[in-house]
Amino acid sequence: MARWYFVRDRQSVGPVSFEELQELAGAGKLQPADLVCQEGATGWVEARSVAGLFQSAAAVEPLPTLELARAVEPEPVTVEPVREDRTRPGEPGENLALLILRRAFAWDLGVVPVSGAEREQLRAAGMEAAPLQSYAVWRRSTLVVVIGFTAVAALLGTINQLTAIANLGDFNVTIQNVDRRFKLSLTGLGMFLVALNIIGLFAMPVIALLAALHWNRQRFSRRIVLWGWSVSFLLPLLLGLVPLSWQISVQSAAALEEKIVLEIVGLISGLSSFFELLPIVVSLVAGVVAACLRIKSLLPASVVPGWFLVGAAYLHALILFVAFVAINFIASSAVLIIAALLWVFGPIVYVVSSSAFVRPLSAEESRVRLTRVRLLNAGLVVPALVLFLIYMSTREIFNKNLLGFSSDAAFITVWKLLELFIGYFGRLLFMAVVGLDILMSLNQIVWFDMQRFAGTPEAEQYGHVLEQFQQAVNKG
Repeated sequence: MARWYFVRDRQSVGPVSFEELQELAGAGKLQPADLVCQEGATGWVEARSVAGLFQSAAAVEPLPTLELARAVEPEPVTVEPVREDRTRPGEPGENLALLILRRAFAWDLGVVPVSGAEREQLRAAGMEAAPLQSYAVWRRSTLVVVIGFTAVAALLGTINQLTAIANLGDFNVTIQNVDRRFKLSLTGLGMFLVALNIIGLFAMPVIALLAALHWNRQRFSRRIVLWGWSVSFLLPLLLGLVPLSWQISVQSAAALEEKIVLEIVGLISGLSSFFELLPIVVSLVAGVVAACLRIKSLLPASVVPGWFLVGAAYLHALILFVAFVAINFIASSAVLIIAALLWVFGPIVYVVSSSAFVRPLSAEESRVRLTRVRLLNAGLVVPALVLFLIYMSTREIFNKNLLGFSSDAAFITVWKLLELFIGYFGRLLFMAVVGLDILMSLNQIVWFDMQRFAGTPEAEQYGHVLEQFQQAVNKG
């Protein structure tokens, strides 16, 4: 017997038989514009497009009275099953890669599709509620995408690390042609830190793979993700605290020359570290924002993500503003200033629209308000990104391009920028998973604590204090 699913309040409901679907249509609980899907079918379709669904419901209505001269009997109706995709039985008839991407980048988790096979696995794990199932499959798909993004970023990062070591050797040879007494090299600790940094780059895709493989074992998978986040995010920050003099050895005839060279190398390394660590910190905050948006779409009645969102959005805007001020002092430009203002005001949109996040909403109200806020944010961030790329492509500093294809002709190569962006999005998605895991637990803690607190004398006194405060504010 074919099993069907239908959407109600932006949640997938089912499975039900075709006869049960007909009963819902006859009772008016299923409308022609509602979305339905047969297991193994080619995605979701409107209920009106399924042959025999509403006609059959109409056929059970009372027949015309006998006073009519000629009654027309209804023609027999045959149900035409929706074409199945035999390539993956039990899965929606959508390309698996596209399905994973659509799930991972969906901001509204209430409409994330869940296959029949996934439902069975989640039910066996004790996750019967539709929101929990949507959360689990989104989490799984996002971790799969994180594997791809962070693995590519790790490969590019490894190449850049080895290239930097080779460039250091070339620079040393060039200097020795002038003064053979001069020698610049990595210390043993410096080589160890380079190796440790490369290991840290591959930690995230490995951790994401383990967590994705155990996606339906929530406790185990969540612990793996949390430990992986600690290693992959905190390790680069801790390595940045190691003094440069411990990592690089400078030998010269004069102590003053050693000091000057070390300061020059330190300045270059400091600027390089700034641009490498900035995407890590920004992705951390942006990931929290992404997690807050998704959990609000999944649980519209929740207020916990709203307060985190307001705080994270302020911090996100502040970090971006400080970064752009620093860049503007190095190479000022009107294009950069406009791009910076647009990008900074992007997160501020969430703060201005905080009323959509810090109070309980219905499912429909949540969808409408979150969609509006998301579009407004994208309308600011996308033009800012375009302007920022234009600025980097056209700006010159000391007769050298800011962005180019060769390290000899540009301060930042296209490949380095590509590595930063891929790594940024990979870390952002990973942080969104971590943030959603934490916020789900916080929601549980806050809800049960409030239930226990309600009705106690302390709760009554607390409410009395807040009522007096509201009256005092209104009088003022």
